[in-house]
Amino acid sequence: MEGHLSAQIKTSSLDSLLIFLKNHPEHDTTHVQILNRMAYLNYYSDPLATFKYGWEAKRISDSIHFSKGQAEANRQIGLSYWEQGNIPNALNYYLIGLRIAEAGGFKQIEADITGNIGTAYNNMGNPKEAMNFLNRALAMQQQLNNKLRESAVLNNIGDSYVRLHEYDKAFNAYLTGYRYSVRNDFKLGATTNLRNLGNVLELKGKYDSALINYYKSIMLSSEIHDFRGFVLSHKSIASVYLKTRKIAQAKEHVEIALQVALKAKQRANIRDLYELMYQISEASNDDKRSFDYFKLFTAYKDSVQDLKVVSAVASQRLQFETDKKQSEIELLKKDRKIQSERISNKNYQLVFGVTLSMLVILFLGLSLRGYRNVKVKNSELNEKNNEVYEQHLALSTHRDEMLSLNEELQSQREEMMAQRDAMAEKNQEIESINQKITKVNENLEHLVALRTNTLEAQNRKLADYAFLNAHKLRAPLARIMGLANLLKMKNDPKEKVVIMTHLVNSTEELDMVVNELTGSLQRELNSQKRTDKNTVKH
Repeated sequence: MEGHLSAQIKTSSLDSLLIFLKNHPEHDTTHVQILNRMAYLNYYSDPLATFKYGWEAKRISDSIHFSKGQAEANRQIGLSYWEQGNIPNALNYYLIGLRIAEAGGFKQIEADITGNIGTAYNNMGNPKEAMNFLNRALAMQQQLNNKLRESAVLNNIGDSYVRLHEYDKAFNAYLTGYRYSVRNDFKLGATTNLRNLGNVLELKGKYDSALINYYKSIMLSSEIHDFRGFVLSHKSIASVYLKTRKIAQAKEHVEIALQVALKAKQRANIRDLYELMYQISEASNDDKRSFDYFKLFTAYKDSVQDLKVVSAVASQRLQFETDKKQSEIELLKKDRKIQSERISNKNYQLVFGVTLSMLVILFLGLSLRGYRNVKVKNSELNEKNNEVYEQHLALSTHRDEMLSLNEELQSQREEMMAQRDAMAEKNQEIESINQKITKVNENLEHLVALRTNTLEAQNRKLADYAFLNAHKLRAPLARIMGLANLLKMKNDPKEKVVIMTHLVNSTEELDMVVNELTGSLQRELNSQKRTDKNTVKH
């Protein structure tokens, strides 16, 4: 249940966490986790809020002895100081948190703080020392299989490579981090790596490509309220415009960035922006403003990074290493005490072992005597068992014979039943065939009667047709032939016209007789076809 709650806290937004905090007023581990998460979500946009939530988480963790909460709270306080440019205080809280994480075995927090310390050294202009911590942090994140934090460490390693002027390595580190951030919708990582890729392109003189990255980073920073990224992107754009002698545009972007940085109290960024304004004033030949900005830059530079700061950092680092060695010495003392107690325990164990050995020898003597008695009894028992076993074998043989006979009888009975069933099936088939033959015979008699009737009807029709042919068809045909002969004999045109009229009438009469005969024949044929179809159906 606690693991599920921790996962829910890690994925919640700031607004939902505030509601969660109001609904969970108890000062317990859950309350601390919510405060630490709220501190982390604020450290880019509002480092003072990060300090407030982190300090409250530390106070409650101290009161309930919640070591994991203490380690994470110290990390959040360190992030707040780092964002404000106060590196000594940031490192102080980082080292306290790291000591607690190492002692408690909180590997993820230990890996995160190790990376934060490397980032702090980058900001102090010490990339070689930063790389020592960042490479350790990268190995830890890879071992923990935390790809999100691994991409963040790669981004910071890229910063170290830039300071070491190894631009190709820096570009590859930023590009790897950017691709992972895009795949996993990690917008803060995406905007940071976009801006850093632009920085490398700018250092290589590819100003147009650098500006494209910077403007994309501004849009993404505004979307997620990443004020630090917003400031750095405008500062980078101003740097490009200064290099390309576009002074007015450079000044415009510095003023936008400076306004946000002053409001958010980003001391390190304020220092860099005043330095950029000093350079812009120099390029504009504005000596008065140039001197004013130089004084402001120097003041912030001294407050962020001077000999006292370096000394304080070195002192804190030395104190951390000393405390770590002291802890190791204490562990060695405890280990020596444990070894002494182990030797004492071994002596007691030796005495106990000798006594136990004597008891074992006595027990073995008694056991040997008992074993001999048991052996005699076992021999007698084995003889009885052999007799019983032989009787059992005889009974088993007899039983097997009976079972074999039963199986043979059962097989014969099943064979007879199968033969009986086969004969019954054959009888049924013969009966079915007889019934079919009877039906076929009955149908044949019916078909013969129908065919006889049909033939008789056809004979009558043929007789009628012969009658029609002899009487009805013959009369008009005879007239036509007579008129044709008469037409040949007459020469008078008027008589020929009269004969032709009679000839046409006789022809029409013949046509009517032929049509009547044809219709009668067609009807007879249709009737015959229907009769044949009905006969076939039956």
